[in-house]
Amino acid sequence: MRVNIYICLSAFVLGCNVAAGIHPKIIREKNSVTLRCPHSVEGKVRWSRERDGHRVDILTADGGRDIKHIRDPGRRYSSSADKSLYIQRVTVSDTGRYFCNNEPAVQLTVIPSETIKKKNSVTLSCPHSVEGNVTWSRERNGTKVNIFTTDGDREIKHIDDPERRYNSSADKSLYIQRAAVSDTGRYFCNNEPVVELKVIPPVIVQKIIRERNPITMRCPHSVEGNVTWSRERNGTKVDILTADGDRDIKHIDDPDRRYSSETDKSLYIGRVTVSDTGRYLCNNEPAVQLTVIPSGTTRLDAAERTTITLKCPPDVGGSDVPTWSRDAVEIQQQRRFHVSTVNNTLIITDLQPADSGLYYCDGKPAAYLTVNKDETSERGSKTPPTSSTTTLTPGLNTAAPENLQPPFGLVLGIAVPFFVLLLLLTIIYCTWRCRFKRKVFFTGTEKSDHVYDEIQDGSMFHSANAVEILPEPKTSNCMIDYPDGSNHNDPTYSTISDLPPVGKKTETFLPNDSPYSLIGGTFLGGNNKGSSQPTENTYSFLEKPKAPGNQ
Repeated sequence: MRVNIYICLSAFVLGCNVAAGIHPKIIREKNSVTLRCPHSVEGKVRWSRERDGHRVDILTADGGRDIKHIRDPGRRYSSSADKSLYIQRVTVSDTGRYFCNNEPAVQLTVIPSETIKKKNSVTLSCPHSVEGNVTWSRERNGTKVNIFTTDGDREIKHIDDPERRYNSSADKSLYIQRAAVSDTGRYFCNNEPVVELKVIPPVIVQKIIRERNPITMRCPHSVEGNVTWSRERNGTKVDILTADGDRDIKHIDDPDRRYSSETDKSLYIGRVTVSDTGRYLCNNEPAVQLTVIPSGTTRLDAAERTTITLKCPPDVGGSDVPTWSRDAVEIQQQRRFHVSTVNNTLIITDLQPADSGLYYCDGKPAAYLTVNKDETSERGSKTPPTSSTTTLTPGLNTAAPENLQPPFGLVLGIAVPFFVLLLLLTIIYCTWRCRFKRKVFFTGTEKSDHVYDEIQDGSMFHSANAVEILPEPKTSNCMIDYPDGSNHNDPTYSTISDLPPVGKKTETFLPNDSPYSLIGGTFLGGNNKGSSQPTENTYSFLEKPKAPGNQ
């Protein structure tokens, strides 16, 4: 009984059941917990929770099945083989006293977790209002240490605090300025758990760049006043420059003036070299991890837990056993790293993200490897990762397989405008061609030499398929004169034979009964045989028909 009373007094905020010896348990939110009955049980087991004087049944373990008494959309509550209660991803609302078949079993306290970055400030408040003195304490690695006690208007410090980082507020809260990684732990207000605090260093930005390119590196947060940039490599730290207002104070030789600061106190490096590789600090705070890859070095992406083979560059000396290193650290033969003396290769099995970096073979860059983390393993996938092996040969600028085919959208974007333009040009040309032919047909600008010409004394010969009527000539005989002069004795001209007598001049002739006739067979030469078009020199001498009385 005395032991139970002592336990209750030491943890009075957790509650006490002296008769049952209830077991206290503290856990961070989002973790899982198993609550067991105080003794072995047979048959059905009903689990319930009591908080603020109100009890709620959770589930009943009946053989191989669970009968839920509350809504559980996330399926966080279940029973184990021994009828224990299992809770996944606990929340602060799971805090309370748990009963197994109405018998007190566990006093569960779920405390929130909070993560802050180094040098940030945080305020921790008691879970409920308190009166009188308040003592704040921190527990880390099983060791609990009191920080201070507020006694009215004064603070009684229990630890050394030369920078006065720990202070209390009017409501007895704990205020921590410029938190350090050492402030990580579980905090208590009058021995009552409040929060699980985690202080992490600022995330260092990883930057990879090929040499001879420029780069700008910024401080992890805004800064005021002077800023000193430094670089750390192989355990050696070197100050580069201090940005003091509008001027830069150089701490290293910089004949090429590659280093300078910008208006926001960032560090600018023009034409980086391999020697610029290292961790850069802004006012002694890690800011950027810079890796400069030599020109021509192959970059390779590989998946976690796979195997890769790296080959030495062709120009490496003929050493029996090549020396492999990563980021200036020599690689020794070990479980996952195997150096082959046969073909100067480095075989890495079960790749891990920490294996990323620039690999050297006998001091010459061989490849830059990036190992991508397997996200499926973090989500609890039960499917084992597929093992694969990648061989990297230096000298190739493309190590990761790439789709060399152009994107379909790009091809479509080029082909469609091209065909539309071609179609428009075709339409324009055809339209112009049709208009040109139509113009020639109606205007006759391109017709051939005149076949029919003007007949002397105003007589005109008309070629038509209908009746051919010529004005009556003034003379008995007429001859066509050609503009260039003609020889009447030329066989081209012929005398029209006498026509049959006509009755009256007013008689209408049919097309074939014209008083004037065109002599047939006047096409000279063999080129117009079978042609319906007369050629040059096709006009003949016409003879006026004789009167009927003169026959």
